[in-house]
Amino acid sequence: MNKRGLYLLGWIAALLCLSGQAGFSQVVVDSKTADFLRNFDQQKIKPAHIDTSYWSVSRELRFETALHSVSKNWYQSDNRSSLRLNMYSLINANYIREYTRWNNTLDLRLGFLWEDAGKLADDARNLSVNQNYLRLETVYGVKLVRRFDFEANAKLVTQIMPSYASNTAKESNKTFMAPGVLDIGLGASYNYSTKRLPTLYISFYPVNNNTTFVLNQRLADAGTSGVDPAVKDDQGNIIQHGKQYKMVWGVRTQFKIKYFILENQKFWASNDFSIFVDYAENPGAGQIDNKFILSYEITKNISLSYNMTLRYYDSDRVTRTDPTTGQSAQYYAGLEMMNDMTIGLKFNF
Repeated sequence: MNKRGLYLLGWIAALLCLSGQAGFSQVVVDSKTADFLRNFDQQKIKPAHIDTSYWSVSRELRFETALHSVSKNWYQSDNRSSLRLNMYSLINANYIREYTRWNNTLDLRLGFLWEDAGKLADDARNLSVNQNYLRLETVYGVKLVRRFDFEANAKLVTQIMPSYASNTAKESNKTFMAPGVLDIGLGASYNYSTKRLPTLYISFYPVNNNTTFVLNQRLADAGTSGVDPAVKDDQGNIIQHGKQYKMVWGVRTQFKIKYFILENQKFWASNDFSIFVDYAENPGAGQIDNKFILSYEITKNISLSYNMTLRYYDSDRVTRTDPTTGQSAQYYAGLEMMNDMTIGLKFNF
């Protein structure tokens, strides 16, 4: 074999050696990457874990027998005193972290009155609903300084079932979302609590939108809860239907307190007061709600309570008939009151 052939064989051998070294070369990685690559095929990809430790959920269900009375100008139903059965449901879902909190509430209350049909007029209903309340509320707060938060609040209050002026009335005077009152406010709040005083809460919303919905056209045409009524001609025919909402801007504040009168926490009192004042459309007009509760816990699940609800809405009206002329007219309802003395069975879960 000549020299040229030997040189060619040498180059071929050198190329084979270099290609073999390149084929079996390794990439140097750190230990964490090596562990990940080693276990990658043995592990399944799992969804991200959601930390729920900042959430707390409470549920309360109550059944009560109540001695019930309302003032003659109460906005929902007839003003008869009665013995009735109440059902309450309260659900809270709260999120609390270092500098933020988010509270959500569903509050549902129904009260039923059953009467012996044989003692009523032929066209009277023997089953009436005279406690009728639904509240959905969400509050988001960001801590400013100790006990003071910047706060955004949205609250919707309405009723669930139709209510009637009397048990012989054919048409309802209120129904679901007729009215429904939606408040959306921005402001600040103060929170304080101790063992004997678990709740002391004051909120102030200088910017608050208050919208009253009347989504039943018949009630909207009648101007229920202050919405613009229908426009009619001289014969009473509707030319233009009434508006189904009324929107105003104002300031809203709320004050809530709960205090254990006895150290064993079986006897307590609470009060929830809120007021909205219109400062744009009709300055000085507004809405006031106040609920006072005095309760004694007989056993873990049985309690005796007194509840007083006060209400003043400038949009509420009552119809009164002049006995001399027989003509009816609408007047401001003024201060309205509802009282309940109850004994109830409560379940928390």
